[in-house]
Amino acid sequence: VRNALDSVKADLPAQMESPSVTKVTVQSAALVTYAIRSANLNETELSWFVDNDVTKALLSVSGVGQLNRVGGVDREVHVDLDPATMASLGVTAATVSAQLKSVQADTSGGRGEVGSTRQTLRTLGAVASVEDLKGLRIPLANGQQVRLDDIASVKDSYADRSSKAYFDGQPVIAVEVKRFNGFSDTGVAASVDEAMNQFAAGHPNVQIDEAYSTVGPIIENYNGSMHMLYEGAILAVVVVWLLLR
Repeated sequence: VRNALDSVKADLPAQMESPSVTKVTVQSAALVTYAIRSANLNETELSWFVDNDVTKALLSVSGVGQLNRVGGVDREVHVDLDPATMASLGVTAATVSAQLKSVQADTSGGRGEVGSTRQTLRTLGAVASVEDLKGLRIPLANGQQVRLDDIASVKDSYADRSSKAYFDGQPVIAVEVKRFNGFSDTGVAASVDEAMNQFAAGHPNVQIDEAYSTVGPIIENYNGSMHMLYEGAILAVVVVWLLLR
């Protein structure tokens, strides 16, 4: 599959991210799902909290292979170009796109030496804020420059919603936990539950509820099987005792 993708990579759009081919090592179904909400954080802040804090806490648990966020929003900066202003200045969308890519790309910064140690340096090109992006200089054909916000509207917004989650009729952000292959469902679920309880204790402003778990039926089936095994063993002992009397 990877070789097939590499053979057609030249035909893909230049702005498209490189396809990633990896071996699936996690179970496809979620082991446990948590519903997260907060009266003190708005949706954007809660989404960041889930992506940053909750993810770090759960991925450190042995056996956890993947986390999926359902609901919430992803931060996105919208740049809406003004065609009339651009036409009057002779600026094209391709020029603006190239300039945006140049400030977002990280480039090599050469090498540095500290004592006897040599280290490769990297220059970070990403702008620090939306205000910095608004002030980005766009070159004109006559050698002059204009600010990006002179030819476009730059807004700190969020991407289109791709999913929503509800718990007890209330909008929440759900987190699905999937385990690596080869790990026990019950063992991973118990470790995740312990880690989530500790995490929730340190963040009282956020309410975390277990919305769904596949472990309950597994434990019930196990207990039922063991109960039947014990009954069968006792019955066998009684029958043998009666026959030997």
